[in-house]
Amino acid sequence: MKKVIIGLIVGILGGLVVWWLTQPGGSLNPEKPEPGPIIRILEFEVPPAPLGGVTNARFRVFNDSSMPAENCRIHWWSHGLPYAPSVSPQFGLAPQETREFTIQSLRYTSPGNVTSMARVDCAGCGSEALKKEVHIYQNP
Repeated sequence: MKKVIIGLIVGILGGLVVWWLTQPGGSLNPEKPEPGPIIRILEFEVPPAPLGGVTNARFRVFNDSSMPAENCRIHWWSHGLPYAPSVSPQFGLAPQETREFTIQSLRYTSPGNVTSMARVDCAGCGSEALKKEVHIYQNP
């Protein structure tokens, strides 16, 4: 009889230990941290620019998550890398919010095509980088 009682106690304690280790948040099943906001650039349009002039890029950005995005800025390398980017004012995005921005390029000093690049950076997250060709034309 004593062995049966000890067996029952060991079985119950073993089950409790396995449950405790495997429950959400347990040692063998840690809780996964919530992913940060997911920021997407929905539109990135750059019209041609005159030689010696500037152009304005239009951006539409979207927070595709259930978490707010804070301290965001759009960085646009209007002349491509490694040149300095033009930067938007700081902003935030509520969950599922879309906002539009216009950013002025740096002055273009040579004709032709330039591959510009843009990215949104927020506190703890950012968007994928997008590239756009900018045509620089000479005034007649």
